[in-house]
Amino acid sequence: MVFAEMEYHKHYSDFHTELLAFVGQNFLWLKGPGSI
Repeated sequence: MVFAEMEYHKHYSDFHTELLAFVGQNFLWLKGPGSI
């Protein structure tokens, strides 16, 4: 049970990191044209 929980947490945190990176890239891209 603990192992499964750790696996879940690892996958969730990987997904969260990728999501943050994706959102961050889109945010920078959206800000780009306005700040040029």
